Amino acid sequence: MIQKKGQPLSEIQNPAPDERLVAFVKEQEGFTPNRFSDYAQDSIGYGTRAKPGERAITKADADARLRQELAVCSSNVDRAIVRSGMHLTPNQRAALISFDFNTGDGAHLIAISQRPSEISARLPLWNKVTKGGRKIVSAGLVNRRNAELALFNS
Repeated sequence: MIQKKGQPLSEIQNPAPDERLVAFVKEQEGFTPNRFSDYAQDSIGYGTRAKPGERAITKADADARLRQELAVCSSNVDRAIVRSGMHLTPNQRAALISFDFNTGDGAHLIAISQRPSEISARLPLWNKVTKGGRKIVSAGLVNRRNAELALFNS
């Protein structure tokens, strides 16, 4: 749920992704109707994992799959937030859900951080892809981390 800074996380009652979060992730991912190689996986639609044998997807099916995956990411992030004892705003939570959707490391980022300022400092570091056996900075990931960081800090 993307809301104003200062609103406590405890006010979030529905783990289903907020429409603004869905729109944010769609903007970051873009829509690709056909299966494509996305470094570590084959993706489709709005950056979701393509199913075996799947070659294409409609926008409606891609939207439904994105929402399902964001609900899983929401649960993962929420559990990590509770374990950490941190108090995060809805925008901080939304940024971490987007980050988790993209990297699968949202819970890890929360776990290695003691406070939101540490998350904010570490978030931009996840900007590399492995190509030819080497880790290289990806302009696309730099842009995404910057967008997530702006959301986190809003």
